[in-house]
Amino acid sequence: MTDTQTFVFPNGSAATCFAGPQEEHLQHLAALTGCQWLLRGTELRVAGPHAAQALKVVAALRSLWQDDRPLTEADLRAAWQAVQEDRLAVWQERPTLARDRRGGAIQPRTLRQQRYVEAIESHALTFGIGPAGTGKTYLAAVVAVRALQQRQVDRLVLTRPAVEAGERLGFLPGDLQQKSIPICAPSTMPSTA
Repeated sequence: MTDTQTFVFPNGSAATCFAGPQEEHLQHLAALTGCQWLLRGTELRVAGPHAAQALKVVAALRSLWQDDRPLTEADLRAAWQAVQEDRLAVWQERPTLARDRRGGAIQPRTLRQQRYVEAIESHALTFGIGPAGTGKTYLAAVVAVRALQQRQVDRLVLTRPAVEAGERLGFLPGDLQQKSIPICAPSTMPSTA
């Protein structure tokens, strides 16, 4: 059974922001939801077996498109995941961790990122495991700086692994201090050229 749902944006700017450049966001949503997304002026039509559920993504992302803030594929995926898991209210109430230089909110994008931030704030030690680009270091740094600014901690200690990460250092000449430079200070690592 095919259902058709309609949503009318308050203005063309909001509709264009939601649809994305050359309606890329609508194409991505079609692939995610299995519904057809059609924008004509300010009217958005969603047709498919789960159209009513799919249309909830529009309401979930209201805070972005109503302020003409750009949406990303990650935002679309996170909103759709929240709709599917029936956790839309939790996802929409994401905490604002800080503000960027332009005043935009820095907040977890997905439910998993939200759980990660909650774990950092409620535990003395938190391990973040996941693929590159998922926000592990970025969110941890934002939470740490916020804790420092709110005087919850006195200092931040940044560390990195003392193991080779893909490069082979091999034999290093010199005394102990000279040998530890490539491990302790990556910016002073001798070139191999």
